[in-house]
Amino acid sequence: MSDEQEVDDRDTRIRWLYTLAVRRHGTRAKGVGWRDGRGQLLRFAQLVRVMEGEPRGAAVSVNDLGCGYGALFPFLLRLPDVRVTRYVGYDMTPAMVARAREAIRDHRAAFLLADEATDDADYGFASGTFNVLAGADPDDWRAEVIERLTAFAARCRRGFAFNMLGTDHPRPDRLMFYTTPAAFRDAFEAAGMETTVLTGYLPGDWSMLVRY
Repeated sequence: MSDEQEVDDRDTRIRWLYTLAVRRHGTRAKGVGWRDGRGQLLRFAQLVRVMEGEPRGAAVSVNDLGCGYGALFPFLLRLPDVRVTRYVGYDMTPAMVARAREAIRDHRAAFLLADEATDDADYGFASGTFNVLAGADPDDWRAEVIERLTAFAARCRRGFAFNMLGTDHPRPDRLMFYTTPAAFRDAFEAAGMETTVLTGYLPGDWSMLVRY
């Protein structure tokens, strides 16, 4: 099997998993594979810290890679210190994009069927986007995720943030990808970016804030 076929097969499995989840659980945390809503919101709260330092009331635009049904958008609207004027969510699962478009009808938000960002924005977020291993080799997947996030960085003018499952996760699942921050930090800092790793908010989970 060629590398291209392996990627296609993995992407097909991921689409199937998330299609099943959103059909079964709808527009709530389990619909995108999270254990509960509390954990989903705690992860969002870490990621948005990448925007700390913006003047109060600053207008910002956002890219959301792997947006699912769009849960991050209303969370962003509730932030007291920034004002989201444009949000673009990207997801490669048609059922997710359909749910997002149905649930959120706001002129500031757009949802696109895509596995990469196509618009430029001030900040980018990827919450749980790369957590499913789906049969890939862990080392190969780690390298691919770094490559995808590097491409994502080029679409985010001021910085981006993402979260991953840690190797100390208390409930490991063979379908999921577990990693440490080291390789990600090294890659982004070698490219001249500033990184901050956040831990301790949930067992077996870490977030990275990347600024330029």
